This record gives sequence, structure tokens and C-alpha cells, in this order.
Amino acid sequence: MGNDFFVEKEEEKIEQSTLHDQLKEKKTRERKKREPQNKPPNNYLPVKLSSIGKLNAPAIIYVRNYTGEDILDMSMITEDNALDTIVKVLNNMVFGGFDCSYLHQKEIEEILLNILINFWNSQIDCTYPYTEEELDTCPDKEKVKRIRKGDESLNITLTVDNLKTTSLLKEFEEPINITLQNETVQFVLPRVRNILIAKDYVEKKYAQEDSQYETDDQSSEREEYLRNRNKDFLLVQQAQLLRKHNSKVLNTLDEQIKCFKELSINFWKAYNQTVEEKLDFGVNHDIEVVSPLTDKKITRRFQFRFLDFVPSLDSQDISEYTVTFGEQ
Repeated sequence: MGNDFFVEKEEEKIEQSTLHDQLKEKKTRERKKREPQNKPPNNYLPVKLSSIGKLNAPAIIYVRNYTGEDILDMSMITEDNALDTIVKVLNNMVFGGFDCSYLHQKEIEEILLNILINFWNSQIDCTYPYTEEELDTCPDKEKVKRIRKGDESLNITLTVDNLKTTSLLKEFEEPINITLQNETVQFVLPRVRNILIAKDYVEKKYAQEDSQYETDDQSSEREEYLRNRNKDFLLVQQAQLLRKHNSKVLNTLDEQIKCFKELSINFWKAYNQTVEEKLDFGVNHDIEVVSPLTDKKITRRFQFRFLDFVPSLDSQDISEYTVTFGEQ
């Protein structure tokens, strides 16, 4: 009987190993399906993503330069439609029909940065993240006064063609399984579509209130409505990171929201710590620059928006072209 026990255990190990191999092969096949089956035209730029094919996007994605229509779409971006517009434009620019709403925000940042560097220029203007220590040691005291009063903003031009990137952990595979006290939850990394779905959710849920309150309404009722709306917007984004709770697969948004509301905060602490310590990837925002306040080299962490990497029509210097006049 003892031998039978060990035989059963060995068979169980083999079965688990076989299942693991099958899942790995399935993920490899799915990843290959996401890669373009045809060779892209020569005017498409290969962008090697630091997510290395571990998420929805292939390891290398091919993208062309903006057209005039793309730039016009970008020029009409507002705070409300920025992400929708960028995804729509990138869907037209990426070769192979990949849906860019399935990209991670860091992947979109990499793609926009590569388009800027390779087709346009390698410099962007952005706000300099100064510290109080820099203001205290700045020799131009009048300048410091203007900055502190808000009369002067501090900007800097960054050269972005040498920005460093960090690749996602090679051993990483979704989902992320976290177990606490015999309770297991499966998580995934966020995608930009999570934001779009959350936006659509609150627009539908709060449609009546959105039309009811004026922007200058300072009533307590409007403040409560805004709090609830913002809370739901964040809640729906977070809930979409949940894939499975114990044996329960979370197939719908309602199931994910229900699970989110019941889940211990300790799971989110563990998830956030895992992402921060083990799953960092993308463009490194810690950049060495010369401080415009002290003229000394210093490393600062810059916060970029997607639009920082979107060029204007007058920012491209084209010299390799021929012009003639009249009928040819």
C-alpha cells in the first residue's frame, strides 16, 4: 500500500508537470498569433517592447509615422478624450491589426517615444521637477521668488533618444497568483482598456447627474456625486485586475466588482508590492540633467504624459525631398 501511495504521488507530479507544459505551449501559440503573419512594409518601424511579449502585445510591434489626419486627430485632443484618441490613432498606425486598447500604458509610452525619435526629433520640452533644496541654493533669488509665487514656471528641454528602458522579468507569466491564509486570488497587470471601460461605466451610471449639475455648482450634493463618481471610476479600474478568486473565475465586470468589494486590502498590498519590486518595466523616468537652478548635474524623476511625445507639424525638420513647379 505504501508503494501505491508513492506511485500516486509521482503520477500526480507528472500530471501537474504535463498540465504546466500544456499551458505554456498554449500561451506560446497565443503569443505567436498576435505577431504579424505578413511582412510589414519598409516604412514601418519595428519597436522592441520592454514587455517582451509577456502581455497581450507581441515582443516587437511595427508602427508607421503619423499621417496628416493622425496629427489632426491628435491636435483636437481634450482632457476627456485623450486616451480614446491615442488608442484610435495607434490602431490605424500599428501593422497587423493589433487592438492597442490591450496595451499597458508603459507600452504606449514606448511606442510614442520611438515614433518621436525615429520620425521626428529627439527633444521634448517638459516641466522641471525641482526641490526646495534647489530653490534654497539657487543664486538667482528673484527667479526663486517668481517661481514660489507662481509667476514663473520652470521648464527644461530633454534629449530623449538615450532614455533607458527596463525589460519585464523573463520568468513572468500572467496571472499573478497571491495566496493569503488559504485564500488565493489571481491578478493581471493593467491595460489601457481598463480605463476606457471604467470611463464608459461611470458615464452610463451617472448620466443623469452629469447633466443635472453645473460646473460652478458648489452644493454638497454635487460634491457627494463627484466623490461617488470618482470612486467608481477608480474601483472599476482596479476590479478589472482580478481574474480568479479561489476556484471562482471572474468572467464579468459585475463579478470582478463584487470580488473587489469583498477582498481583503492585504491582497492589494501584496499585489502592489509585487508589481513595484519585481515587475517594473518600460522607460526609466529617472534622468540625469543639468539643473536650471544650480547648473549642476542631478538626477530627477520626470512625469511624462502621452502628449509629451506627440509632435506638432512644425517640429519635424525634413531636408530629403525634391520640389518642382508647373506641369511635368
